[in-house]
This record gives sequence, structure tokens and C-alpha cells, in this order.
Amino acid sequence: MHAGLGVPRTPINLYRKDGYIHVNQDETGLDVTKVLEKASEDFLSNQGKVDAFILKSKSPSCGLDTTKIMWGDSIEIGSGVFAQKAMEKYCDAVFIDESGLAEEGVDAFIERV
Repeated sequence: MHAGLGVPRTPINLYRKDGYIHVNQDETGLDVTKVLEKASEDFLSNQGKVDAFILKSKSPSCGLDTTKIMWGDSIEIGSGVFAQKAMEKYCDAVFIDESGLAEEGVDAFIERV
């Protein structure tokens, strides 16, 4: 929502091109990479100390090593744009997504934090 892409938003997908990850809305043809990166950076710059993040699995913005990134005829798995920016800024924080939280359990997650 912070990126202004609407709710519900047109689906976005990640593409590796020229050694860089691009975020495209295939339906509209728009490249929203810069918009999503700036929104992520702006949001993260307004946070104080963060101990943990709970993110959305497989999301082009929030996925943690579960997000499809298209590269020619291949698909690789990586992290979403926001997740990557958050991991760079808060490298000491604990990161998990909802599937990891369900698998690990809330108590174990809280103990790690």
C-alpha cells in the first residue's frame, strides 16, 4: 500500500534483466521497480530498532527466499524487494514468513527474537 499500487493491486512479478531485478505489472506493462524500492526504503528509514520481521511467503515484495524471479526461460527463487531491503538494513533482526512461523511455532520464534 505504501508504494501506491492500489488495493487490490494488479499482480506484480520479478524479472532478472541486465543483472538487476525488475518489478513489472505484466497486465499494465509498467515497470514499478523504482516505486517499490523507494517505498521500501522510505518505510524502513522511518523505523527505529526492529528485532524481527514477519513477512509474506512467495510475495514479490516480502518473500524470503520463496519468491519466483523469472530470468529468460528459467525461474530462480529469491527474496522480494522489501524483504531484501529490510535484510540489508536490519541484518541482526530475525526474519520469518507465515509458513516458517507455522512450521517453527510462535513460541520458538519469540525465543529466537
